[in-house]
Amino acid sequence: MSKKQCPASLQAHLVHQVTQEIKSMCKKQPEDCGFKSQEKTYTSLKLMQAITGKVNEICTRYLDNSRLALLPPPPSTPLPQIAAGGSKNCRRKMEDRYVVLHDLHSIFGIEDDSIANYYAVFDGHAGQDAAVYCASHLHQYLAESIYYPTDPERALRDAFLTTDRQFIEKSQTQKLCGGTTAVCTLILNKRLYVAWVGDSTAMLVKRDNVVQLVNPHRLHREDEVQRIRKMGGIVMQSMGTMRVNGVLGVSRAIGDVRYKPCVTGEPEIKSVPLDGTEDFLILATDGLTDYLEPAEILTVLYHEIQRNPSKYRVLCIRFDSRYDRIGQIYSSGLDSSVGVETRNKVQSRSLNLLTKRRKEMGLGESIWGISLAKFAQFHDGAAIGPVARGKLLAFPLSGFCSGGSCSVAQ
Repeated sequence: MSKKQCPASLQAHLVHQVTQEIKSMCKKQPEDCGFKSQEKTYTSLKLMQAITGKVNEICTRYLDNSRLALLPPPPSTPLPQIAAGGSKNCRRKMEDRYVVLHDLHSIFGIEDDSIANYYAVFDGHAGQDAAVYCASHLHQYLAESIYYPTDPERALRDAFLTTDRQFIEKSQTQKLCGGTTAVCTLILNKRLYVAWVGDSTAMLVKRDNVVQLVNPHRLHREDEVQRIRKMGGIVMQSMGTMRVNGVLGVSRAIGDVRYKPCVTGEPEIKSVPLDGTEDFLILATDGLTDYLEPAEILTVLYHEIQRNPSKYRVLCIRFDSRYDRIGQIYSSGLDSSVGVETRNKVQSRSLNLLTKRRKEMGLGESIWGISLAKFAQFHDGAAIGPVARGKLLAFPLSGFCSGGSCSVAQ
């Protein structure tokens, strides 16, 4: 539906309707959904065909104008504009996943007047199974938690642990393998909730500053090393870095059955208030943060706004192994209009920031002109969002909160 430019608010309503009818269909006519009674599993292809057919059927119903009144009205508060993408780069398979869900309450039929938006990035390792499972189920376990939506932090913890437990149980019967880092964010009632395991990151760009929301679960953290050793694990150096049992480079992850219980799936959680002064939220795998410093990420984002203030432009960065840190940066337009007040505010900050960053990086005036040889080269027309071997999710938060002077024009 996203490819067909279906509005996010309408998508939530349609997804809920499709889910309810498919559930009913699975109970009444399980064979039509691909259910195999002997194995007690579903054939993926047949289930996908059933869902696609149901989506087409429901959308066709609304060709009848008399039924249009049954659709929900657009939200009073505009939803954030999102840019997301991924690239496997030189890997044989793409092991990472990301999830963007607007209006979580409508999707799961939760009777709550607030609007909840959910965004997540999963960096799989030793296979894609864990990342795929998390992308499909973690938000489901969040919405189904007995603590949601009254206690979002407890609900996020419950969702992570349930996802980890269910994946481990499934891996014992279906030959699933590997693990994944996870960073999940929930925007609800003017607060940003962040839960994470592993070394994927979340950053909030606010008034020319990058606020780090995540303390990565790597083995440079003494508290994580001590926890692993108390659980009977070994932390040792291998291939130039500290690793659990000499193999795994993160201290927490979902999956990774062979490293349990040392590598736990229990997340750390942080909650921060949103006051309307935020410009961007960035979720990314270590494929971004291992190559770019936070200040460089901020510079790139504000530079694109300065180049084209009427559209937020998000970047696809591909790093060439022949270079130390510098690769090619491709930019692509994201269709979204920004209110004049917000646009002028961000544009003014970006000008000041770019001047300061130029001096700090010693790159001179030509970096923002045609010649960008020392830092990168900008080209139009590439995909939105993928960064190195992982993900980049970046979206403006200006105007999301009803408080403050920011506004986003539809």
